[in-house]
Parts: sequence; C-alpha cells; structure tokens
Amino acid sequence: MLHTINSHRAASIAILAALLCACLLPGIPAFAQQPAVQEIQGGINPGEIDVFRLSGLQRGQTVYISMQTTSGNLDPALAIVPGNTDLVKLRADYTAELQQLVQTAQHPLAELPGLRDRYFLAWDDDSGPGYAAALAFPVPQDGDYILIASGSLSAAGRSTSGRYRLILGVDAPEVLSREAVPTGTTIATPDDSLLGLHPRIQEVAGSLDSNTPTTAFNLYGLESRGCPLCGGTGYQRRFAADPGAARLRRQTGAVGPPAGRGAAGVPGIYLPRGR
Repeated sequence: MLHTINSHRAASIAILAALLCACLLPGIPAFAQQPAVQEIQGGINPGEIDVFRLSGLQRGQTVYISMQTTSGNLDPALAIVPGNTDLVKLRADYTAELQQLVQTAQHPLAELPGLRDRYFLAWDDDSGPGYAAALAFPVPQDGDYILIASGSLSAAGRSTSGRYRLILGVDAPEVLSREAVPTGTTIATPDDSLLGLHPRIQEVAGSLDSNTPTTAFNLYGLESRGCPLCGGTGYQRRFAADPGAARLRRQTGAVGPPAGRGAAGVPGIYLPRGR
C-alpha cells in the first residue's frame, strides 16, 4: 500500500515538473535573445544637426546610445525629445535661449544643464571617453521618439565638424563600454523631414546631339547643407553630349566649381547663375 502511494506521489511530481517546464520553456528564448544593436556612420558640418526617428519603443526598455568622433574636430552631443516635437520650433527657441544665456549669464556653462533639461528628455555632451557623448534613456511610455546628434554648443556658434560613429542598443548597456556588436537591427531611422527639409523631385525630358551639344537648367532655392557648390543662391547645371567639350570648358576656366555627374551618367557642370 505504501509502495502504491509513493508511486502515485512520484507520478504526480513528474507531471507537475513537466507542466512547469512547459510553462517556462516559451520564456527561455526571450531571455537568451541577443539585444538589438545598431551602428550608424555619419558626418556633421558646422551648424548642422542629424536627426533620427526612434520608432515603436516600449515603456520599461532602456535605449543606450554612444557617439564618438572618427575624423575632424567634432565634439559630439546627443539629445532625445518626444516623437511629436516640432523640431523647427524647438531648434529656433533653444538657439535663441542658448545665445541669450551665453551673452548674459555670469557662468553660462553652469546654467547650461538647466536649459537642456527644459528642452530635452535626455541629453549628454562628454560622458563618454574623451569628448564622446553617451547616455542611457529609460523609455517613459510606449511610442516614437526623436534622437538629435550634433556638435556641442553649435547653436551658440561654436564650430566643430567631422565624421562620427553612432551606436544604439535597446537593453544593451554594453553600448556604453563600446563592447556592443551590431546585430543588423534598425532602431533609428534618419528623417530630415523633421527639420522641414522635404525632398523636391522634378523630371525633365530632352536630348543632346551634334546640333545641340549642351543644355542648361537653373537650380533655385538651394541651401548650403553640406554642399560646397551651393552658396544659398541659384546655380546652373549644364549637361554636355561630348565629355571632351565639358573638360575643355573646365580647362579654359569657363566654369568655376568642379564637374559632377548628370542624369544617366551624363557629365554635368555646375555654373554660378548668370555666367
């Protein structure tokens, strides 16, 4: 009788153990899953900022970000704002307040953190090695956020520029120690439209032949965002049917800026408007 009871007890324990394993097994892959890590290479010219949309973050997650310079004298800075922020207005307001702070405050650097705290959910300047920026952002609620990458104090007129390496990880603290390995996951997506920079596309059809070896188009409303040929005015792009003719114009000084490539690989030349 005792043997039978023990047998039933052993069977019951075995069943309970099996049920417990069945309940726990689905959770094991989640714990073993490698944290998402993304690497972005970019560059910032004086006065520029790069913006990225962080989509679908969940409350309770922590986003770790580091930004280090790979060339130039760039002093990296990072900031995060809500996904529905009007960046054009925020940038204008922040720049105005920062410039006023620099001009009027007795100790501007001491008051700068308070200004940044009012505008950003999280920010960092020099927490990484050297001048590198690094931060950990606990996500306060589900939704999208905006990451701002810039040069430190660029809004105050401090001119630093160069290439950078940006590493982001969700629940991956090793990002801050530079030990994180990119997993191919997309966490941040570049989005210049947040700065009011919307793409403008126009198609023009035409032909070039021996009777009409060149044609020209005026380019209006260009801004000097990383474009050494665009001084904020109109430029003219000329397409040549004969590459030799294009080279001859450059050699004889008929054009100023260097040649580019036109549509379908046709050599193109930038000319200041009116020349």
